[in-house]
Amino acid sequence: MDTLGKRVKMMREKLKLKQEEVAKITGISRSNIGKIENNQIVPNCNAILELAMLFNVTTDWLITGTERFNIKRELEVLTGDVGRLSDVEVDMILKFRQLDVRDHEDVIGTINMKYNRVKKGMSFNSMNGESGEEAATKEYA
Repeated sequence: MDTLGKRVKMMREKLKLKQEEVAKITGISRSNIGKIENNQIVPNCNAILELAMLFNVTTDWLITGTERFNIKRELEVLTGDVGRLSDVEVDMILKFRQLDVRDHEDVIGTINMKYNRVKKGMSFNSMNGESGEEAATKEYA
């Protein structure tokens, strides 16, 4: 995909949207959507932002074609309770998203079971004066 127009058309078709639908969602006229796709005009900044949000891509990728669906980067900048995610955690999330609902339930059940076992071990061992890390290490040793 060497042009912005080709990328816009590809994403529109991937989402199975008509030019009229893209126009209605983004506020860009249908004729301008066609002109963008045919590389007859270059969209302004607001139009690029609207298209990127609609297609769930970065503006960088839409303009240059060099950064497509950078989920890993998006996840790494999470803050708060989650904090930064390691490469292993990002990989697990991406794989989890590929599973069906039944497999989601199995994975969540397994994680909850293991978490509860470790948490229970930590509570028991903390009563014996061990730290949570010592308790977790001891349980798996």
